[in-house]
Amino acid sequence: MVVPQVGNATRAGIALGIALVFFSVFHLACGRLAIELLAEQDDGWLDLSFAVAVLLYGALAVLVLIPIAVFTVGLAVDVKTRQWPRGRAAAVHGLAGFILGIGVAGIAVAAGVANWPTAVLAFAVPSALAAFATHMVSPTAMSHRGIAWTAWALASVAIVASLVFVVSVFVL
Repeated sequence: MVVPQVGNATRAGIALGIALVFFSVFHLACGRLAIELLAEQDDGWLDLSFAVAVLLYGALAVLVLIPIAVFTVGLAVDVKTRQWPRGRAAAVHGLAGFILGIGVAGIAVAAGVANWPTAVLAFAVPSALAAFATHMVSPTAMSHRGIAWTAWALASVAIVASLVFVVSVFVL
């Protein structure tokens, strides 16, 4: 498939909508699994601070971290790997997402709200999967703008939900 030549800002804008959708789905799934894993380790009692950390991270990631990551790290990796085979380039994007997620997992472990396995599952795995999947879908979305519009329509749901959550936690 021939991907149309578009500017870096357009590529990042299309990728951002797709990344927000993929991250939201993967974050909900991995966060739920991590909460269950932590609950099993604590004899059925869920550490409430970890659940709050997972929810706050999801909202913060959608509103701040993913847009910054896509327009900085993601765009830099895309420029370097643009001519590579799609799978290999997507793997590098996934690795970059994993490394960024490990940083967040380290903060959660240092804060004492999780152990390493649950923190990696909740914070690093969704970032890695979202980065990988975004790169796999982005070239198709650049050729078929309906995919990009659909991704942004779905991403707006995640953005609004995150805004409502943040407002309900910090303002109300």
